[in-house]
Amino acid sequence: MKEPPGAPESAAKRPMIPDLVASVLMVALLVASALIDAPSLPIATAAGVALLVIAIYLVVSPLFFLARHGDVRDGDPFYGTREVVTSGPYRLVRHPQYLGYCLLAVGLAMLNPAPLIVALALATSVFFYIQSVHEERFCRQHLGRAYESYAERVPRFNLAAGLIRLITSRPGDSQERDASAGT
Repeated sequence: MKEPPGAPESAAKRPMIPDLVASVLMVALLVASALIDAPSLPIATAAGVALLVIAIYLVVSPLFFLARHGDVRDGDPFYGTREVVTSGPYRLVRHPQYLGYCLLAVGLAMLNPAPLIVALALATSVFFYIQSVHEERFCRQHLGRAYESYAERVPRFNLAAGLIRLITSRPGDSQERDASAGT
């Protein structure tokens, strides 16, 4: 679909190099994890499994929340939102999928702490973080003041801060009213 002049940059035109590099690194990390075997401490294994469970939620659930609450036009992909989504994992962090991929990488490194796997996990996380910064610019341009307001309240990647903010906020707080106005 052709966008009118002056319309926000389309998702297809966003900077995708960090995303591509992060994706290639993630595949390399998965392959290396399958081929290399390094001993891990039981506590590291337990923490790695916990991170993988959290990662799965953060990677998969945004697909549903964006499609349901993002005012996506018929025929557009789930990420073609026209509204700021502030429910589900988006109440905790602004980029749950990118954080989920980072947690997936770190979880794999905790399960198998071979030097190559740890290095790939770190590199993967760095590139997904860089992509989240690029995504911020796109969201600010595409969604305007509603996204600015959301970004002032919700951390980009700090899941602990997002949980604390959610737990300590009271229903009816101006933050929560602003958040619901954006969806």
